[in-house]
Amino acid sequence: MGLSAHFRIAMIAARMFLPPTHVGLIVDKGYDFPSEFEIQLRAYGEMAWLRARDGPTTRADGHQTFKYLSPQLHLTPKDLILPPSPFAQPHLPEYIHVVSGTLRAKAIVEEMSSIRREGINGIGKDWKAKIVWEPLGFSCVPSELENFRTIAPHLDMISPNLIEARSILALPFGNTSTVTEEKRDVENVTRQLRDALADEMGCSPKVIVRAGKLGAYTISDDWEGWTPAFWREDEQGQIADTTGGGNAYLGGLCAGLLLSDGDLQAAGIYAAVGASFAIQQRGSPHLVIIDERETWNGTDPWIRVRGLVQRVSDEASNFTPI
Repeated sequence: MGLSAHFRIAMIAARMFLPPTHVGLIVDKGYDFPSEFEIQLRAYGEMAWLRARDGPTTRADGHQTFKYLSPQLHLTPKDLILPPSPFAQPHLPEYIHVVSGTLRAKAIVEEMSSIRREGINGIGKDWKAKIVWEPLGFSCVPSELENFRTIAPHLDMISPNLIEARSILALPFGNTSTVTEEKRDVENVTRQLRDALADEMGCSPKVIVRAGKLGAYTISDDWEGWTPAFWREDEQGQIADTTGGGNAYLGGLCAGLLLSDGDLQAAGIYAAVGASFAIQQRGSPHLVIIDERETWNGTDPWIRVRGLVQRVSDEASNFTPI
Protein backbone atom coordinates (compact mmCIF):
# COMPACT_ATOMS: atom_id res chain seq x y z
CA MET A 1 0.00 0.00 0.00
CA GLY A 2 1.16 3.58 -0.58
CA LEU A 3 0.52 6.94 1.04
CA SER A 4 1.56 9.62 -1.43
CA ALA A 5 0.73 11.24 -4.73
CA HIS A 6 4.05 9.73 -5.91
CA PHE A 7 3.34 6.09 -5.19
CA ARG A 8 1.56 5.03 -8.41
CA ILE A 9 4.80 3.82 -9.96
CA ALA A 10 5.73 2.05 -6.71
CA MET A 11 2.48 0.13 -6.65
CA ILE A 12 2.84 -0.75 -10.35
CA ALA A 13 6.28 -2.19 -9.58
CA ALA A 14 4.78 -4.26 -6.75
CA ARG A 15 1.97 -5.34 -9.07
CA MET A 16 4.51 -6.95 -11.43
CA PHE A 17 5.10 -9.67 -8.82
CA LEU A 18 1.82 -9.76 -6.89
CA PRO A 19 -1.80 -10.34 -7.88
CA PRO A 20 -3.94 -7.17 -7.87
CA THR A 21 -5.67 -8.35 -4.68
CA HIS A 22 -2.35 -7.92 -2.84
CA VAL A 23 -1.57 -4.37 -3.94
CA GLY A 24 -3.47 -1.20 -3.05
CA LEU A 25 -3.63 2.09 -4.94
CA ILE A 26 -5.99 4.91 -3.95
CA VAL A 27 -6.60 7.48 -6.68
CA ASP A 28 -8.61 10.60 -5.84
CA LYS A 29 -10.49 11.13 -9.09
CA GLY A 30 -11.64 14.67 -9.81
CA TYR A 31 -14.17 15.73 -12.42
CA ASP A 32 -11.38 16.24 -14.97
CA PHE A 33 -9.60 12.92 -14.48
CA PRO A 34 -8.31 11.84 -17.94
CA SER A 35 -10.20 8.84 -19.30
CA GLU A 36 -7.03 7.34 -20.78
CA PHE A 37 -5.45 7.24 -17.30
CA GLU A 38 -8.52 5.51 -15.90
CA ILE A 39 -8.36 2.86 -18.64
CA GLN A 40 -4.67 2.29 -17.90
CA LEU A 41 -5.22 1.99 -14.14
CA ARG A 42 -8.14 -0.40 -14.51
CA ALA A 43 -5.99 -2.60 -16.74
CA TYR A 44 -3.84 -3.37 -13.67
CA GLY A 45 -6.82 -5.10 -12.03
CA GLU A 46 -8.63 -4.41 -8.81
CA MET A 47 -5.56 -2.92 -7.11
CA ALA A 48 -6.76 0.61 -8.01
CA TRP A 49 -9.56 2.29 -6.06
CA LEU A 50 -10.67 5.36 -7.98
CA ARG A 51 -12.23 7.42 -5.23
CA ALA A 52 -14.39 10.37 -6.28
CA ARG A 53 -13.31 13.77 -4.98
CA ASP A 54 -14.81 17.23 -5.20
CA GLY A 55 -13.10 19.63 -7.56
CA PRO A 56 -10.30 18.98 -10.01
CA THR A 57 -7.81 16.14 -9.95
CA THR A 58 -4.45 16.97 -8.38
CA ARG A 59 -2.06 17.98 -11.14
CA ALA A 60 1.60 18.89 -11.21
CA ASP A 61 4.02 20.34 -13.73
CA GLY A 62 7.69 19.44 -13.99
CA HIS A 63 10.12 16.60 -14.50
CA GLN A 64 11.66 14.94 -11.43
CA THR A 65 10.85 18.09 -9.42
CA PHE A 66 7.18 19.05 -9.36
CA LYS A 67 5.07 22.16 -8.89
CA TYR A 68 1.48 21.38 -7.96
CA LEU A 69 -1.09 23.17 -10.09
CA SER A 70 -4.15 22.18 -8.04
CA PRO A 71 -4.82 21.28 -4.39
CA GLN A 72 -3.41 18.01 -3.02
CA LEU A 73 -5.41 15.57 -0.96
CA HIS A 74 -3.18 13.87 1.59
CA LEU A 75 -3.80 10.19 2.31
CA THR A 76 -3.33 8.87 5.83
CA PRO A 77 -3.40 5.32 7.29
CA LYS A 78 -7.10 5.53 8.12
CA ASP A 79 -7.89 5.99 4.41
CA LEU A 80 -6.51 2.48 3.83
CA ILE A 81 -8.73 0.70 6.33
CA LEU A 82 -11.95 2.64 6.93
CA PRO A 83 -15.04 1.92 4.81
CA PRO A 84 -15.54 2.15 1.90
CA SER A 85 -11.87 1.25 1.41
CA PRO A 86 -11.61 -2.16 -0.30
CA PHE A 87 -8.16 -2.77 1.21
CA ALA A 88 -9.06 -3.77 4.79
CA GLN A 89 -10.36 -7.19 3.79
CA PRO A 90 -9.53 -10.03 4.13
CA HIS A 91 -6.71 -8.57 6.22
CA LEU A 92 -5.09 -5.20 6.80
CA PRO A 93 -2.13 -4.04 4.68
CA GLU A 94 1.23 -5.44 5.79
CA TYR A 95 3.58 -2.88 4.21
CA ILE A 96 2.93 0.83 3.69
CA HIS A 97 5.17 2.86 1.39
CA VAL A 98 5.27 6.53 2.41
CA VAL A 99 6.80 9.23 0.20
CA SER A 100 6.75 12.51 2.10
CA GLY A 101 8.60 15.19 3.98
CA THR A 102 9.26 14.94 7.69
CA LEU A 103 6.18 16.81 8.90
CA ARG A 104 3.78 14.58 7.02
CA ALA A 105 5.75 11.47 7.99
CA LYS A 106 5.42 12.48 11.66
CA ALA A 107 1.67 12.88 11.24
CA ILE A 108 1.41 9.46 9.58
CA VAL A 109 3.39 7.59 12.25
CA GLU A 110 1.42 9.36 15.00
CA GLU A 111 -1.87 8.30 13.41
CA MET A 112 -0.55 4.76 13.00
CA SER A 113 0.45 4.65 16.67
CA SER A 114 -3.01 5.83 17.70
CA ILE A 115 -4.74 3.25 15.51
CA ARG A 116 -2.51 0.48 16.86
CA ARG A 117 -3.28 1.44 20.46
CA GLU A 118 -6.99 2.10 20.24
CA GLY A 119 -8.23 1.17 16.78
CA ILE A 120 -10.53 3.46 14.82
CA ASN A 121 -14.22 2.67 14.44
CA GLY A 122 -13.47 -0.84 15.68
CA ILE A 123 -10.75 -1.45 13.07
CA GLY A 124 -6.97 -1.57 13.23
CA LYS A 125 -6.10 -2.21 16.87
CA ASP A 126 -2.68 -3.93 17.05
CA TRP A 127 -2.20 -3.34 13.32
CA LYS A 128 1.27 -4.70 12.48
CA ALA A 129 1.88 -2.86 9.20
CA LYS A 130 5.51 -1.98 8.49
CA ILE A 131 6.26 1.52 7.21
CA VAL A 132 8.81 2.02 4.43
CA TRP A 133 9.65 5.73 4.26
CA GLU A 134 11.09 7.42 1.19
CA PRO A 135 11.84 10.97 2.38
CA LEU A 136 11.34 13.79 -0.09
CA GLY A 137 14.44 15.77 -0.99
CA PHE A 138 13.33 19.07 0.52
CA SER A 139 13.33 17.46 3.98
CA CYS A 140 16.75 15.87 3.55
CA VAL A 141 18.69 18.72 5.16
CA PRO A 142 20.73 18.87 8.39
CA SER A 143 18.14 21.01 10.16
CA GLU A 144 15.64 18.14 9.84
CA LEU A 145 17.86 15.50 11.46
CA GLU A 146 16.06 15.70 14.79
CA ASN A 147 12.75 15.10 13.02
CA PHE A 148 14.30 12.09 11.30
CA ARG A 149 15.32 10.77 14.73
CA THR A 150 11.80 11.29 16.06
CA ILE A 151 10.27 9.38 13.15
CA ALA A 152 12.87 6.58 13.01
CA PRO A 153 11.58 4.39 15.90
CA HIS A 154 8.23 4.05 14.11
CA LEU A 155 9.73 2.87 10.81
CA ASP A 156 10.65 -0.52 9.48
CA MET A 157 13.03 1.09 7.02
CA ILE A 158 14.08 4.40 5.51
CA SER A 159 15.47 4.82 2.00
CA PRO A 160 16.92 8.09 0.70
CA ASN A 161 19.09 8.26 -2.37
CA LEU A 162 22.80 8.94 -1.96
CA ILE A 163 22.55 12.70 -2.47
CA GLU A 164 19.73 12.93 0.08
CA ALA A 165 21.58 10.79 2.63
CA ARG A 166 24.64 13.03 2.33
CA SER A 167 22.51 16.12 2.70
CA ILE A 168 20.79 14.87 5.88
CA LEU A 169 24.21 14.33 7.47
CA ALA A 170 25.85 17.45 5.97
CA LEU A 171 28.53 15.25 4.41
CA PRO A 172 30.68 16.59 1.57
CA PHE A 173 30.94 14.60 -1.63
CA GLY A 174 33.75 12.08 -1.48
CA ASN A 175 36.78 12.31 -3.75
CA THR A 176 36.43 8.97 -5.51
CA SER A 177 37.94 7.88 -8.79
CA THR A 178 37.08 4.18 -9.04
CA VAL A 179 33.94 2.10 -8.67
CA THR A 180 35.45 0.40 -5.64
CA GLU A 181 36.02 3.76 -3.95
CA GLU A 182 32.53 4.95 -4.89
CA LYS A 183 30.95 1.84 -3.37
CA ARG A 184 33.04 2.12 -0.22
CA ASP A 185 31.88 5.74 0.08
CA VAL A 186 28.21 4.69 -0.21
CA GLU A 187 28.73 2.05 2.46
CA ASN A 188 30.22 4.62 4.84
CA VAL A 189 27.36 7.08 4.26
CA THR A 190 24.79 4.32 4.89
CA ARG A 191 26.47 3.32 8.16
CA GLN A 192 26.68 6.93 9.32
CA LEU A 193 23.00 7.49 8.57
CA ARG A 194 21.93 4.38 10.47
CA ASP A 195 24.10 5.38 13.43
CA ALA A 196 22.61 8.88 13.38
CA LEU A 197 19.07 7.45 13.56
CA ALA A 198 19.75 5.04 16.44
CA ASP A 199 17.85 5.58 19.69
CA GLU A 200 19.31 5.50 23.19
CA MET A 201 19.19 1.68 23.08
CA GLY A 202 21.13 1.61 19.82
CA CYS A 203 18.11 0.49 17.80
CA SER A 204 17.65 1.88 14.31
CA PRO A 205 15.40 1.12 11.33
CA LYS A 206 16.78 -0.69 8.32
CA VAL A 207 18.52 1.77 5.99
CA ILE A 208 18.73 1.44 2.22
CA VAL A 209 20.70 4.08 0.33
CA ARG A 210 19.98 4.03 -3.40
CA ALA A 211 23.00 4.94 -5.50
CA GLY A 212 21.91 4.89 -9.14
CA LYS A 213 23.85 2.58 -11.44
CA LEU A 214 25.97 1.35 -8.52
CA GLY A 215 22.85 -0.26 -7.04
CA ALA A 216 21.65 0.08 -3.46
CA TYR A 217 23.35 -0.60 -0.14
CA THR A 218 21.34 -2.07 2.74
CA ILE A 219 22.10 -2.25 6.45
CA SER A 220 19.84 -4.10 8.86
CA ASP A 221 20.29 -6.22 11.96
CA ASP A 222 20.10 -9.35 9.81
CA TRP A 223 21.94 -8.45 6.61
CA GLU A 224 24.28 -5.86 5.17
CA GLY A 225 25.24 -5.72 1.53
CA TRP A 226 24.77 -4.55 -2.04
CA THR A 227 21.94 -5.12 -4.46
CA PRO A 228 23.23 -4.38 -7.96
CA ALA A 229 21.32 -2.24 -10.41
CA PHE A 230 19.66 -4.42 -13.05
CA TRP A 231 21.02 -2.50 -16.05
CA ARG A 232 24.78 -2.90 -16.29
CA GLU A 233 27.30 -0.37 -17.57
CA ASP A 234 27.04 -1.61 -21.16
CA GLU A 235 23.21 -1.56 -21.00
CA GLN A 236 22.71 2.10 -20.08
CA GLY A 237 21.04 2.66 -23.43
CA GLN A 238 18.03 0.80 -22.00
CA ILE A 239 17.42 3.72 -19.62
CA ALA A 240 15.16 6.46 -20.99
CA ASP A 241 14.14 8.34 -17.83
CA THR A 242 15.17 7.72 -14.23
CA THR A 243 12.14 9.57 -12.82
CA GLY A 244 10.26 7.17 -10.57
CA GLY A 245 13.11 4.68 -10.35
CA GLY A 246 13.42 5.09 -6.60
CA ASN A 247 9.65 4.80 -6.11
CA ALA A 248 9.62 1.61 -8.20
CA TYR A 249 12.60 0.20 -6.32
CA LEU A 250 10.72 0.44 -3.03
CA GLY A 251 7.48 -0.86 -4.50
CA GLY A 252 9.32 -3.90 -5.80
CA LEU A 253 11.05 -4.21 -2.43
CA CYS A 254 7.73 -4.36 -0.57
CA ALA A 255 6.50 -7.07 -2.94
CA GLY A 256 9.74 -8.98 -2.42
CA LEU A 257 9.46 -8.73 1.34
CA LEU A 258 5.99 -10.28 1.18
CA LEU A 259 7.11 -13.05 -1.16
CA SER A 260 10.32 -13.85 0.73
CA ASP A 261 8.87 -13.59 4.24
CA GLY A 262 10.94 -10.52 5.05
CA ASP A 263 14.28 -11.55 3.52
CA LEU A 264 15.88 -8.20 2.62
CA GLN A 265 18.59 -9.69 0.42
CA ALA A 266 16.05 -11.57 -1.68
CA ALA A 267 13.63 -8.61 -1.68
CA GLY A 268 16.34 -6.42 -3.17
CA ILE A 269 16.20 -8.54 -6.34
CA TYR A 270 12.54 -7.67 -6.84
CA ALA A 271 13.34 -4.03 -6.06
CA ALA A 272 16.05 -3.79 -8.71
CA VAL A 273 13.90 -5.53 -11.31
CA GLY A 274 10.90 -3.30 -10.56
CA ALA A 275 13.09 -0.22 -11.02
CA SER A 276 14.50 -1.63 -14.28
CA PHE A 277 11.05 -1.48 -15.87
CA ALA A 278 10.21 1.97 -14.49
CA ILE A 279 13.22 3.68 -16.08
CA GLN A 280 12.90 2.18 -19.56
CA GLN A 281 10.47 4.89 -20.70
CA ARG A 282 8.98 8.18 -19.65
CA GLY A 283 5.78 7.28 -17.86
CA SER A 284 4.54 3.95 -16.59
CA PRO A 285 5.64 0.49 -17.76
CA HIS A 286 3.22 -1.09 -20.23
CA LEU A 287 1.25 -4.17 -19.24
CA VAL A 288 0.25 -6.55 -22.03
CA ILE A 289 -1.14 -10.06 -21.54
CA ILE A 290 0.26 -12.56 -24.05
CA ASP A 291 -0.98 -16.16 -23.98
CA GLU A 292 -2.50 -15.56 -20.52
CA ARG A 293 0.87 -14.35 -19.18
CA GLU A 294 1.51 -10.80 -18.05
CA THR A 295 4.36 -8.98 -19.74
CA TRP A 296 5.66 -5.54 -18.86
CA ASN A 297 7.40 -3.59 -21.61
CA GLY A 298 7.17 -6.82 -23.59
CA THR A 299 9.07 -8.88 -20.99
CA ASP A 300 8.09 -11.33 -18.28
CA PRO A 301 9.47 -9.75 -15.06
CA TRP A 302 10.21 -13.19 -13.66
CA ILE A 303 12.78 -13.71 -16.43
CA ARG A 304 14.61 -10.62 -15.16
CA VAL A 305 14.30 -11.84 -11.57
CA ARG A 306 15.88 -15.18 -12.46
CA GLY A 307 18.62 -13.48 -14.45
CA LEU A 308 19.53 -11.13 -11.60
CA VAL A 309 19.41 -13.98 -9.08
CA GLN A 310 21.90 -15.87 -11.22
CA ARG A 311 24.18 -12.85 -11.52
CA VAL A 312 24.12 -12.18 -7.76
CA SER A 313 24.62 -15.90 -7.03
CA ASP A 314 27.68 -15.95 -9.28
CA GLU A 315 29.15 -12.93 -7.46
CA ALA A 316 28.32 -13.93 -3.87
CA SER A 317 28.68 -17.46 -2.56
CA ASN A 318 26.44 -16.76 0.46
CA PHE A 319 23.35 -15.74 -1.56
CA THR A 320 20.37 -18.07 -1.28
CA PRO A 321 18.46 -18.15 -4.62
CA ILE A 322 14.77 -17.24 -4.57
